[in-house]
Amino acid sequence: QLFFRNILIPGSGLTAKLMASFITTSGSREVLERLAQQLMARQPSVSSVYWGVTDRLADIALPETLTHLQGDAYLDDQVGPFRVTLHPLSFLQPSTVQADRMCTLLTRELGERREAIAWDLYCGIGLISLYLSSHVRSVYAIDVEPHHLELAARNASSNQVSNVEFRLGSVEALLRDRRFWLQDAKPEIIVVDPPRAGLHPDVWASLLAARPSRIAYFSCNVQSLVRDLQVLCFSFPRYRLSLVQPFD
Repeated sequence: QLFFRNILIPGSGLTAKLMASFITTSGSREVLERLAQQLMARQPSVSSVYWGVTDRLADIALPETLTHLQGDAYLDDQVGPFRVTLHPLSFLQPSTVQADRMCTLLTRELGERREAIAWDLYCGIGLISLYLSSHVRSVYAIDVEPHHLELAARNASSNQVSNVEFRLGSVEALLRDRRFWLQDAKPEIIVVDPPRAGLHPDVWASLLAARPSRIAYFSCNVQSLVRDLQVLCFSFPRYRLSLVQPFD
């Protein structure tokens, strides 16, 4: 028997296709395979079905294992000028229109910095890196999830973006390599888009020591944002908060 916990159904404004992921407890794969076949037969808009399994008690739809059952492996969508490929566990704003507005505001506020090096920390599928790429000399994008970076590299390639270098690992671990951020990739711009918990405490020493001229912070949790802004505004070097822009 299975206990159904969550259903994730991201949709593509580009293709009008849907990707369905059923998150359940452990159980029979046969049940989900029958469900996938029936769903795709009845709903032509569903282009793929995944099965995620978790036995942990949590109110988030994050499976411990994920199995592709039927249809296409990925979902293609459009965000602003960029075509992106998505996986069920890819993080993207539910509204691609808002995602474009957020990234467009970022590049407008940072301005043209053709000789600058930028960091995109917690880069996910690389969307922020794509927007940054035409405004700076190069971007170093970091994420801890291999499937994120696989799609990020794919998205960069499909959009003919060649000045982004993707690095796999936790942000806090990679930034311990002082040669990286003092010599090879000393940043003028740092963009962070951390999980709801905010920046890991071990990130701060390296981030502040790198002394970028501008830091941009995307947040989905006001409490962790306020905590992290206090560090930025009252540490050394001390940063000045110049703009806060909410998006609903």
